[in-house]
Amino acid sequence: LAFATNGNTLYSGAYRRIKQWEVATGASLADLTGHNGGVRGAAFSPDGQWLVTGSDDQTAILWRAADGALQRRLGGHSNFVVAVAFSPDSGLLATASQDKLIKLWNVTNGNLVLNLTNHTATPYAVVFAPNGTNLGSLGSDGVRFWNVADGQNYQTLSAGSGGSCLAWSPDGQFVAAGCFDKQIRVWRTSDFGLAT
Repeated sequence: LAFATNGNTLYSGAYRRIKQWEVATGASLADLTGHNGGVRGAAFSPDGQWLVTGSDDQTAILWRAADGALQRRLGGHSNFVVAVAFSPDSGLLATASQDKLIKLWNVTNGNLVLNLTNHTATPYAVVFAPNGTNLGSLGSDGVRFWNVADGQNYQTLSAGSGGSCLAWSPDGQFVAAGCFDKQIRVWRTSDFGLAT
C-alpha cells in the first residue's frame, strides 16, 4: 500500500496489477498493469511525481503519478523485489530483494548507482534517513546502516531473529525495527555516530 503525497489517492498492489483508489469515496480509479508477478512493495515519491512498485517478477517499476504511465522498468535482481523506498529529495530509489542485494537507482535516468552487498539474508525493509545521507535495511542478519554516497556498511545492529519493517523518526534521532521475536527495537542514532 502507498498513499500519494497529496493524500487523495491510495495505491494497492496485488497479483500483476496495482489499483488506484480515490480516498474520499473509495472508488476505483485505475488499474496499473506491467508486472508479471505479485507486488510486494510500493512507495510514493516525496515530490509527488512517482510511484514505485517491487514484484516477484524480479523487477521494480517506476510509474508516473500524473497519468499512471509505466515510465521505467528496473531489472538486475535475481529474486523477488520485496521492499522499495525513495530518498527524501526523490532523487534516489532503493530496491531490496531476496537475492540479498539492495540496489540504489537514479530516479531521473534509471541508472544503477550502487549495489549494497553485505547482507547475508533477505533485507525485508529499507528506509532512507530524513537527511538523505544514510539508508537503513533490516533482515534476519540484523539492521544495517549504509552511507548512500559510497555504499559503505558502517554499522550493523542485532535485531534478534530479524524482522520485516523499519522506520526512521522524522527528526532523524531514532530508528525502530519490528522484529519476528514480537519485539520492537528502538535505537538512538547518535549512539552510533549518525548525524541527523
